[in-house]
Amino acid sequence: MAFQQLYYTSCENGLGGYGGYQFNAITPGVSAAVMREVEDRTVYEPPAWLLADPCPDEPEAYPIAFSHGTSEATGAAITARVVFTGTDYSGRPGNYFVHALVTGTPEQDFGQLLPVELWGAELWRASPADGTDLPELPGPPPRGAIDRPGVQAFLDARGADGVLPELLTAVGRAMAGDRPVLVASHDVSENIWWIAAVSYLLGEHLGRRMTFTTYSHRPGYSRYHLTGILPETLPPSADASFQLFDLATGQTPGGDVHPLAAILAGAGVMAAPGLWRQAMVLASGAEESLDDWLPPVAAAAGLLGQGLSPAETDAVAGWLLGAAAWMPAQLADAVLGVALAQPDGTLTDQRLLDLLDLAWRLPAPARVERLELLLAERAITHLAHGEAAVPVRLTSAAAEAAQARAAEVLRVATPATALAVLEWAAASEVVLPDAELETYGRTRLDPATPEPELSGIVGRSPAVRRGLIDRLADESPEVAEAVLAGPAGTHIRRSDLAAYPVLTELWLLESATRGGLAPLTAFDEIADVRAQAQRSPRVDAALLRRLWPGECPPEQIAELLGAVTGEEPAPGVLDWFAAEIGAVAASGAMNDGSLELARALAGHWVLGMLPEGDARIMRNAARVEPLLRRASSATPPGDADVFAELFAAYLDVDDDTRGLLDRHLPPLLGETEPLGPALRDCPDGVTAALGRELEARLTPVPADVALARRVFVALADPDVFAQPAVTERLTAAFDRVREWRRRDLGTLARALADDEEMAQLFQAWREEQRSGLARRLFGGGAGRPAPAPGTGQGEA
Repeated sequence: MAFQQLYYTSCENGLGGYGGYQFNAITPGVSAAVMREVEDRTVYEPPAWLLADPCPDEPEAYPIAFSHGTSEATGAAITARVVFTGTDYSGRPGNYFVHALVTGTPEQDFGQLLPVELWGAELWRASPADGTDLPELPGPPPRGAIDRPGVQAFLDARGADGVLPELLTAVGRAMAGDRPVLVASHDVSENIWWIAAVSYLLGEHLGRRMTFTTYSHRPGYSRYHLTGILPETLPPSADASFQLFDLATGQTPGGDVHPLAAILAGAGVMAAPGLWRQAMVLASGAEESLDDWLPPVAAAAGLLGQGLSPAETDAVAGWLLGAAAWMPAQLADAVLGVALAQPDGTLTDQRLLDLLDLAWRLPAPARVERLELLLAERAITHLAHGEAAVPVRLTSAAAEAAQARAAEVLRVATPATALAVLEWAAASEVVLPDAELETYGRTRLDPATPEPELSGIVGRSPAVRRGLIDRLADESPEVAEAVLAGPAGTHIRRSDLAAYPVLTELWLLESATRGGLAPLTAFDEIADVRAQAQRSPRVDAALLRRLWPGECPPEQIAELLGAVTGEEPAPGVLDWFAAEIGAVAASGAMNDGSLELARALAGHWVLGMLPEGDARIMRNAARVEPLLRRASSATPPGDADVFAELFAAYLDVDDDTRGLLDRHLPPLLGETEPLGPALRDCPDGVTAALGRELEARLTPVPADVALARRVFVALADPDVFAQPAVTERLTAAFDRVREWRRRDLGTLARALADDEEMAQLFQAWREEQRSGLARRLFGGGAGRPAPAPGTGQGEA
């Protein structure tokens, strides 16, 4: 490949076939579109002051327009030089000559040269050719007057340190689509040196893509990223349409300098090639803009020993997280080292965490240790200042360092800070020394610490909890109880208090108050604790009132009586028992619990200390309680004698005890076999209660065949028949059987079939109306009556 050449000027002979401005000669094959672009891009007009006072005999007084751009039609690179030539072939003034080079493969044809380095090259022509065909120009072309030492000398002479980073930034923005750059100098020969400086610093990739011209008389029509002009040709409001650098007055656009521009300007045009070579090793090949190139160039600068700013360091670190995927592990490790070599505090905690993950994946053990140490130190520093800290899993030396620093912080930490330290250590799997934690709980953690800090600390660390418990043992009971009663107390277990009997008792009391422990269980355990600690009294009124602030259930009073049998009770204990037993007696609700209490009081000295009325109620209950137990244990088959004793007692006891018997006797009688003898001399109250019991149980669903059989047989018993009230109640209850299903009635008939007489009576019962049934079936007088005439035993 080679360059195609084009000559354009006002001439007598050319491709147009007429005299005037036309292409004088071209390399065959140049497209018409490129020819139009060259013609359009290279229109030349001298500065206004030269138009007013021309110098046709001094062409060097006219600025040279040296440009490099890209064809919008074909994408080819177009590099051109336009010079003023005075008069044309006809003597007309104002002629100019364009020599343009066009290539579709600029990387190959320019070789190591940048387009700007063709300024002043010997290849440029300024006069028409004799023919219309021009040869291709082989690449790479010879260098011109521009080189790096010359550019550096120019920059040194101009003191360009303040302008160059901003100019690089502006050009980078223009290449990304922002406003083009306008550079105004007194001489276009200065413009080329500024353009060269930018080209060299941007490196081969960006430098070749930058388009420029050293001079334009109408910059508003310019198509270049960077356009040079003379101050006299500045258009009105140029800074609105351009990023204006008026180097004659020192005016610049201002604004932030891009970090990459700062790095490149700091490196200088002489060192830039080495920097870019290193950057190319790190690049992915997809970089286009200043933002894209910043991380690999900054990393390259760091590898070459240059310090990086915080923004540059973060850019490198963030980029490395993705770049490591295509980069050799050894190179990624080196770049990671660059990021970590910058001053501490440059990178955020999260960025360091991300880098730690990368270091584990590479793997890079030395970097892992360095990052863990950084993160641990930073986290502890955050915590010490009351700031949030990011958890991180630490190993080896970093974990040990974190343990030591965390212990230092705990010695002076507020509760909030201590809680934050414990939470961070747990999340980071850092095990803090138990001795330090116990010391903190014993000496630094105030039991009055507000929530949620206190419960958070106590719940987070068993060692701190042990220290606090040791401290509570020396505090007043009120202080200890306040802790145990609060949220922190929920984290303290019974086993934690084994060596502290007073605290154990308080814990048991609070557990009972919260409902986690039955009062009676708490009482027994407190009594055991006091016994083991040889503390007296074992039972006191305050303990009883604390565990039973309301009424104590009678069955629990019965249990408690066992605790006051062996020694003189403490003051107030007897009064408590008397009040609680009196409440049971006064309630009138004698039940299983009351019976249990009555049994426990029988023979107990406390009974003799009770008011006479309460004692009588308890004695009556105690009298019937063993009879009820005997009746309960005797059924089935039943014990008629015990019911006789119960009926006799029924007549002697108080109303409360009668009510108790009214509740307990009917279920027992319902299960008695046979029922008839057991009902001899049954009191009216019990009879009525039994009737209600039987009516409730003889419902159709479910059909209780066994009970119905017992009742039916009892109706035929002479003892029952002799008691009209009992007979009436049983008859009314048995009448519920009429509502049964036929299948269930058949089952009942089969149950009575073993007794022919009962079977006949049942069949007759089924056939008769309810009215007068008992009299017709069972008649009067002693003994069992004969079946009615005409009735027989049969299946339902």
